[in-house]
Amino acid sequence: MPGASTGGFSISYGAPSGLSAANAAVAPVQTLSPDASLVARDFSFLKTGAAVGGGHNGIRVFLVVNGTATDLCVISSTTCTDPVDAIAVPAGSTLAIEAEPIAGDSTIAGFDLLFGWHVSS
Repeated sequence: MPGASTGGFSISYGAPSGLSAANAAVAPVQTLSPDASLVARDFSFLKTGAAVGGGHNGIRVFLVVNGTATDLCVISSTTCTDPVDAIAVPAGSTLAIEAEPIAGDSTIAGFDLLFGWHVSS
């Protein structure tokens, strides 16, 4: 994800599977879900590098399904989890991960965002 060294952190998107570079647009990092309806759940996120801290409010993380973002959790240090939300993923949906600084946190240093989640039918 971009950080202060690249002009500040703004909304960034990444692929929900495998590796991808952060992108300011969702389309280049989307992936396609299988041809079966699924439910995504048990999300876990890890921000690499220094903890957010230092007066920063954090990084809000979303799952984007067919262009609609669902708020999952806020990284206020280095991790966040969402064991509660169960997000419907229709067959053949486009998927992406969105990271957004909470207001006033455009100078969080660059980082990688690792994540885990599982799906059920």
